[in-house]
Amino acid sequence: MAALVVLLVLLGGFALALVGIYNGLVTLRNQVRNAWQQIGVQLKRRHDLIPNLVEVVKDYMGYEQETLDKVIRARNQALGSRHAPPHRHWDASLTRGRAAARCSRAAATAVAEYSPAS
Repeated sequence: MAALVVLLVLLGGFALALVGIYNGLVTLRNQVRNAWQQIGVQLKRRHDLIPNLVEVVKDYMGYEQETLDKVIRARNQALGSRHAPPHRHWDASLTRGRAAARCSRAAATAVAEYSPAS
């Protein structure tokens, strides 16, 4: 009889240990799932902000273009020739700026077209 009680206690302890291990594994699995879902939420937020960033860059590009035009006009007025074409250096830098803006737009478009897997 004593041996049977000891055996039942050992089996009960073993069963409780198995239940505890299983519950710990389920808890860890749920934490991992939650962590991946949080990563997905952050990626979605970033993806949703990209169009806003592209719009800001476009607005700023327009502002920079306007500022450059004003500077060129002011320089020409200061030199006394209102209708003289801008210096070649200015044209080259403007061309490089436009090329950089096109590259930025292309990169922003490529990023905006990316949609993370849900």
